[in-house]
Amino acid sequence: MAPVPVDDGAITLDQTIQAVKDETIQFNRDSLMAEEAFLYPPQTRLSVYVSNTLKNVLLTDFSLTLDDRQPVTYHYGDQDSRALLVDGALQRLLLTNVERGVHRLRVSYKGNYVAGDKKPIPVTGEFEATFTKDLEAAEVELQVFRGRNKSEPAMKLKEWRAAEE
Repeated sequence: MAPVPVDDGAITLDQTIQAVKDETIQFNRDSLMAEEAFLYPPQTRLSVYVSNTLKNVLLTDFSLTLDDRQPVTYHYGDQDSRALLVDGALQRLLLTNVERGVHRLRVSYKGNYVAGDKKPIPVTGEFEATFTKDLEAAEVELQVFRGRNKSEPAMKLKEWRAAEE
């Protein structure tokens, strides 16, 4: 069977369609960034992330309360929980606006300690911390890590600061 000749018009059309798709993706990305900058200006923006450095703990539930607001809760499926185990992985739990000053975060979390073929062991924890919001956008990380008691997870608050130029 002889090969079908390539239609130059079809190739050009395909390239044009792909270029439009790429432009649409870039436009959507740019418009989302502009919308976020408008809705959450740096003077009031707060982003709260969670990370998990414990390779044997799979998070199942996470609840975050900022000041006296309604709690933000997240239930982790197996895939989401395992995704947090990748080095450097973060999940943004909250993007909101807050005034300058001192703010309080209260956290409760649940998970399972898993080791090989053994039955998972439930773990829970609570954490409370304060941070100060200034005129810059604030980004904080709630990091689950191995505490002093090596068998129990602990949590710490890590504030990110913009690099000095």
